[in-house]
Amino acid sequence: MVMRKNGDPVIGLALGANELCVKLPSGLRRLPLVADVTENGSWPALHAAFREVAGVTGPARIALALLAPQIELRPLDLPPLAEGDLRQLLGRAAGRYFVSARGAQVVGVVPPRRGAAGPIVAAAASARLIAAIRLAAAEAGLTIDAITAAEGAWAAAGLDLWSRSRRAALQLLVHEPGRTSLLDIRGGVLANVRRFRAGAADGELIAAAVTEATPAGSSPAVAVASASAVASELSRALAARGIAIESVPPEWADRASAADALAARFAADSVGPLLATEVDLAAVTARRNRATAIVAAVAALVIIAIPLVRLWGVHRELAAVEAQRAALHAEVSATLIGRTTVEDAYRRLAVIAASQRGAAHWAVVFGELADRMPDDAWLTTARVRGDSLVLDGMAASAARVFDAIDGTPGLMHVTAAAPVRREAPKGSDALERFTLAALRHDSSAASSSPARSGRAAP
Repeated sequence: MVMRKNGDPVIGLALGANELCVKLPSGLRRLPLVADVTENGSWPALHAAFREVAGVTGPARIALALLAPQIELRPLDLPPLAEGDLRQLLGRAAGRYFVSARGAQVVGVVPPRRGAAGPIVAAAASARLIAAIRLAAAEAGLTIDAITAAEGAWAAAGLDLWSRSRRAALQLLVHEPGRTSLLDIRGGVLANVRRFRAGAADGELIAAAVTEATPAGSSPAVAVASASAVASELSRALAARGIAIESVPPEWADRASAADALAARFAADSVGPLLATEVDLAAVTARRNRATAIVAAVAALVIIAIPLVRLWGVHRELAAVEAQRAALHAEVSATLIGRTTVEDAYRRLAVIAASQRGAAHWAVVFGELADRMPDDAWLTTARVRGDSLVLDGMAASAARVFDAIDGTPGLMHVTAAAPVRREAPKGSDALERFTLAALRHDSSAASSSPARSGRAAP
């Protein structure tokens, strides 16, 4: 049993002339068979063997390798055609290319390597036999994963047991009852198969075939899959002709000693011809078309989804930014209010500063007025506007007040702004109420402005 890439277990089987070899998880089993295919296409003995397998494994997938005489495999010299064209050519004229072909045949070919010269490996089996195998498997609850030639399974074994054959050419000798098969494996593909008599009877011919199939400039790589006695005999025969044998890994010594056991073990990994009917090929094509349609649909969905995902991401980022802005709104508003308040205070301070810079400094003037005012005079109001000064007051003599103010430094154009009026408060002597107006002048302009104006009589 092997595990495919998709994880499904596949049971390997090898079908010979009168025996079914099964590679089960518990070990290798051989079930005897009788070739009793009935007229209606059923094979009771094979059905019973498949039921026994299903009783151990339950419903399972199987890969079946056919050994001679159930299948005929041979290299054919055919024009370079596509695999499908080769199948049609061989299927229509199977009796012309296969000696044992009688009646309808199911054929399989190894896809030719691009640019590779040489024969094409093809195989054919009776369509009636293939139908009986499929019917017996279906009745036993088993699903056939592949039907292949045993040579393809042996080639897969050679690729697995002698890993260097994946990169270079390997010649694999497999001992079968009554004959020895020489498999030419190149670049992971079964390139040719030649038949010889059993044992070392054709040792010289085998050595010549190995030398012929070995690429120029490289030493032959030969492995033997057979019972130890036969392997020793072949090794001695080839060694006598200067060809060394690759040893089998110790853990595979027992498994590689029997051709059917080796075919059953590697049936699921076969690199040889796969036998498929037109119905099978149509099903494979339908599966491929479905897979292609699914991939195309997925690709279309991805193409459509990419801009939608990007748009969703943009909206998500925008929502996040809006949420952050909302969270900062209160703080920003408070900051803006504070800034507005500060700016308003600065503006008011600027106005005050401007007013202070442009306002007349009257402190010195009022100090002089206080010193110069007569003792019997006083001011009731003082009004300032720009550089103008208006004084209201009471005095025993308004004329003395005028004389005092008229000489005050920093004032000019001292005039009576209103007539002098005499008033007599109750219980007091009569006094004179006066209103005087004057202008303040800067010291820088004193030299260019009149020193005093004419005196106006109160």
